[in-house]
Amino acid sequence: MYNDKFVTQIVAVNNKGVIGKDDQLLWHNKEDLAHFKKTTMWNTLIVGRKTASTLPKAVSVGRALFEVSRSGLSVDEAFEKASKIANNDNIFVIGGGQIYKETFKYTDYILLSRIDDNQDGDTFYEVPEGFELTTSHKY
Repeated sequence: MYNDKFVTQIVAVNNKGVIGKDDQLLWHNKEDLAHFKKTTMWNTLIVGRKTASTLPKAVSVGRALFEVSRSGLSVDEAFEKASKIANNDNIFVIGGGQIYKETFKYTDYILLSRIDDNQDGDTFYEVPEGFELTTSHKY
């Protein structure tokens, strides 16, 4: 938790643990995108600069979005600002790979979607030691 807000990483991985390549998602899975929208709507999102640059404008509709970058907000500053949003109890971390790693220390939950795909990529996600995976969505 961060200042009484639950922190959840929401991430989709393929069969190889890949989350992206060349700063892009490798798939467009309608079911997973609908799950993302339903889960994160009316909540607060923390995202890295590279991932933010690839997001469609619709992601910022109905959500407060805080972008982390070397020249902008740090992870800690983004969490501080996100925790002050009064209308929800959740902060979602939506990527990319480096932001996931930097936010594990705050993470309460991981919402993991498994995409049935075998493409190679350059960005991976591993559930950190100490987390018990109880449910994952398969698409």
